[in-house]
Amino acid sequence: MDAAIPEDLLARVSEALYHGKKIEAIKWYRDLTGTGLAEAKRVVEQCEVELRLKTPDKFVTRPRFNMLVQNLVCWSVAATCYAFICVRSAVDQFRGKEIASFRTWIYWFIMVAAILSAYGCLREMRKLESERKR
Repeated sequence: MDAAIPEDLLARVSEALYHGKKIEAIKWYRDLTGTGLAEAKRVVEQCEVELRLKTPDKFVTRPRFNMLVQNLVCWSVAATCYAFICVRSAVDQFRGKEIASFRTWIYWFIMVAAILSAYGCLREMRKLESERKR
């Protein structure tokens, strides 16, 4: 790391980098040293590279956007399948069938799989969120 960084600033910048707040780290560095944006960005990025090599386990990961989208898709599929099940059950009852049609069982299977997938995604997001708070 740059030898010109004071110890208290280095600790503050490191903590911001560990929590994924690179822009804050650059702002603090610029405010306290009076350097330009390009220089501050270069120093903070160099500091981040060195910190990732020394202590990679301290960096907090955040739930990714694709996890949120996956969760939304899973719940949407589950809701759609439930709607299809309701419609198919009504049609089967109207036709006088006592046993649900094969298509209705397929919708049940897809709905349960979508709910389990969404639950797994939620559990993973909560795990990442608790790691971030530590």
